[in-house]
Amino acid sequence: MGVSRRVIAVLMLILIALPFTPQLRIAASQEPVVVDGVGFDWPYASCHALDPSSDLLDASSYYYDSRDLAAWYYLVGSQYVFMRLDFMDLAYGAEAASGGSVGDALNIYVLIGWSNAPGYQEWVPDYVKYQGYGIHLPDYNWVLAIAIYDSAHYTVYDYKWSPILSNTGIQVAFNSRWDLLEIGVPASILSNYGWTPTTRVWAKVATVLVVNGQATIADVMPNTISIGNGRAEWSGALFSDSSCGTAKVIMVHHGNQHLTDNRALNPPSSVNSYGYILYVHEYLSNKTGRRIPVSIHMSGTLIASFLWWDPGFISYVKGLTARGLVAILGGVWAEHITAYFYDNFNDPSANFTKWYVRQVFGYNPVTAWVPERTWDDERTGIAYTLSKYYSAVILDANTHHDEWSPSTNPYKPHKYDTSRTAGRTLYVLFIDWDTQQKLLSNTDGGLHMDLRRKYIWAATNSDQQMVFIYADDWEKAAGIAGWYTGNPYLYNNSLTWIAMHPWIQVVTTDDVVNWLNSGAWSPVTGYYCGYDTYQYLKTWVQNYPYDYRRAYDGWYWGTSSEKSFAWYGSGQTSPKYVLPDTVIPFGDVFGYTVFNGSANNTVIYRLLSPGGLFDKTPRNELWWLALATANAMLYETAWHDESDWDGDGLQDCPGWGLTVWNHLRLVNVLLNAAKWLDDVRAGRVTKSSFILDDLDWDGRSEAVIYNQYLFIFIDDKGGAAPYIFLYNKTRNTVFMGVGAPPVYWGTSRDMWFGDAHVGFFADDYFTGTGKNYYNASYTIYSAYYDTTYRRVVVTLRAPDLDADGKPDFYKYYVLYDSSNTLYVDYLGSGKNGTLYAAIGFSVDVFNNLIYGNSLSQRNSPSGTSIFGYRNTRTGAYVYVAPIQGITWTGSQDLVKYTLQYRAKVAVSISSTTWSYAKAYFGYS
Repeated sequence: MGVSRRVIAVLMLILIALPFTPQLRIAASQEPVVVDGVGFDWPYASCHALDPSSDLLDASSYYYDSRDLAAWYYLVGSQYVFMRLDFMDLAYGAEAASGGSVGDALNIYVLIGWSNAPGYQEWVPDYVKYQGYGIHLPDYNWVLAIAIYDSAHYTVYDYKWSPILSNTGIQVAFNSRWDLLEIGVPASILSNYGWTPTTRVWAKVATVLVVNGQATIADVMPNTISIGNGRAEWSGALFSDSSCGTAKVIMVHHGNQHLTDNRALNPPSSVNSYGYILYVHEYLSNKTGRRIPVSIHMSGTLIASFLWWDPGFISYVKGLTARGLVAILGGVWAEHITAYFYDNFNDPSANFTKWYVRQVFGYNPVTAWVPERTWDDERTGIAYTLSKYYSAVILDANTHHDEWSPSTNPYKPHKYDTSRTAGRTLYVLFIDWDTQQKLLSNTDGGLHMDLRRKYIWAATNSDQQMVFIYADDWEKAAGIAGWYTGNPYLYNNSLTWIAMHPWIQVVTTDDVVNWLNSGAWSPVTGYYCGYDTYQYLKTWVQNYPYDYRRAYDGWYWGTSSEKSFAWYGSGQTSPKYVLPDTVIPFGDVFGYTVFNGSANNTVIYRLLSPGGLFDKTPRNELWWLALATANAMLYETAWHDESDWDGDGLQDCPGWGLTVWNHLRLVNVLLNAAKWLDDVRAGRVTKSSFILDDLDWDGRSEAVIYNQYLFIFIDDKGGAAPYIFLYNKTRNTVFMGVGAPPVYWGTSRDMWFGDAHVGFFADDYFTGTGKNYYNASYTIYSAYYDTTYRRVVVTLRAPDLDADGKPDFYKYYVLYDSSNTLYVDYLGSGKNGTLYAAIGFSVDVFNNLIYGNSLSQRNSPSGTSIFGYRNTRTGAYVYVAPIQGITWTGSQDLVKYTLQYRAKVAVSISSTTWSYAKAYFGYS
């Protein structure tokens, strides 16, 4: 996808049907701005005065907002002097509109003067009145008056009332979509009255309504008009050397998808994509010549997905980050709900995420995104945890602020109570409800009117340390993953309006944190929030009987209307809590969920409670892989559908969630591998050995065979070895050669044949029985150490799927002492035929998480060639050599899955002849 295509796409959105009327146009190379009705080229420094909204002096509702002035700009060019006015909502044709008693809805007067002019005028032209009185100027009298009646009719008066220009000679362009008027006056005209390019100019600006033939003041800048001595007095002025305040706004997009192929959500040729939202900011930054940045949060699983499937997008984000156009937020790796875990899990998750963002993007995140903004500091000490790695968090103004600190200003950054953070600084930035709700809702093709009023209020406020945050799902703005497909157009319209109005300053979360840390900004101190969540979630959780600030608890432990996440897997049938391949429920770290007499009979308590298996396992490389996997398998913990899809009368957890959460059990296998690695490094492993145990808590025994080099987990499902690790003593490094445990599951069952989870020799279809075996449970028939050949042999007995009273075949895994090779053997039991099996190659899956796809294929999966993959970044390799009775099925069965590849073999099953293959694991 080329850059030109991106720019054209944005241009089409911006330039369609612009209702402006340009007059004389000057080449951009000659002047700083072009009077064309498009305000990109006006820098912030050219905006010298702002005016509050809704301050009109007339009582007519006719085109009211079109007369409401917002800003005055002044800029000196080489041949022209340029001025611009912003309106709150300049309706199309307002300058020529009439109806009823209104003869003209909008006339505009710009009165300018300077010192040392040959003369001055102290009355407003055209007999314009205020409350029936003529308008006198007691100070800052004008030298030239520009009266604009519509795009084609205007007059320039000098102080002697001489009309020196009429309907020609100046540039005028209205734009009703972007709500502005541009004016270009030849500099030579001003020079005739003593002006120079460095002259300080003062101005008074007015909009006028003509009613019953009388021109009446509507809005003025400055708004200092009064009645006295039988006339209206308009004092004060705007000055060309003044600067104005800004409304600071932050756009935060939270992208969260699981670790799978997410390219359908980011098609390069579509406006409906993650990338388009970034392109809007890039394009507008290029057009305006100033930063229009965006803050993004990507869950680690989404980042890893794009690293593997769309690395060009990661490179694009990195490029924007290097230019200061993107700030990246951290948090926890896969959006587990931190309110249900203690520091022993939240801490390494936050630490790993910060490290991960640094590794992938070369960027140091300073602000944390809190999953679902479900905050529980009272129960889990999350402020203490996050303050170790981040300087700020984002929460909601209308809940986390208003319900815990209602007397303070929600637009100002707050500093968390340092007694809760061990003295560390943690700022809290609050999402503005209005901005969040109305940014994707336009007024007249531009920013929503309520936001215009809010931002002009902020820009004119004496307190310039306020910030207005939009923060929502990235998918929402992009119009993907079920969101309204028109949202990108609405977003582009709002951001374009903002970009054309430099008194609205788009900043990032990092900008605010830097201002706070430098002392340029001062936070509200002493803030504390015990627990809360965002507003919508409180309405989604039904019949929660306690404090609704902890409404998410109703999803975790259930209500009279909601299923209990914690109880899934218990086997209870009414309501329905049955899950396949598990014999214990999910539970919780607090010990609230007791099963068969103990909280330790639950998955989460057993793994993640303080002092649990995670805490007891050495923190080596495989421990960190287990941590990333646990994060991924706890993705959006306890989320619920607003439906009863299983018909038991309660609202259910979603199917996509159950498929992931039910495989948290497999983290225990990774923790066992981490213990093996620690033992190997300590010299405690001296020969091949085996373990027989229910390592994945499915109620059935699995096997592990291992030596000083290899750790092989053998599951009963399909007779596969889903996870294989190799340790190299010389390098003192380890890699996972088979298995991709953090990847999304499309089934709640343990299956190792497809769906991106592919084991080593995962058996599928056997022609001898006409049955499939990938979801069938094998029996571990025997496991022993062969002292003669110094090897471990595990024998699996395939199930009797054709019900003839005999196992359908036998399968053997053989591992020799001090060997980095693994043998897989097959032997029939009276049924001959061809068995098809799958082999997965991940070849350093942890490296794949960080750097994407570095796998290089060796040979073609055909015949009996040695086939496999080498990781070109780390040198890790896995090769498989069919030796007897086994052949590759061909390249047509070679498939790229997330973080791994899958190939297939055909195994000749015979009662008289062994079929076997040899696998090699190592570094080169």
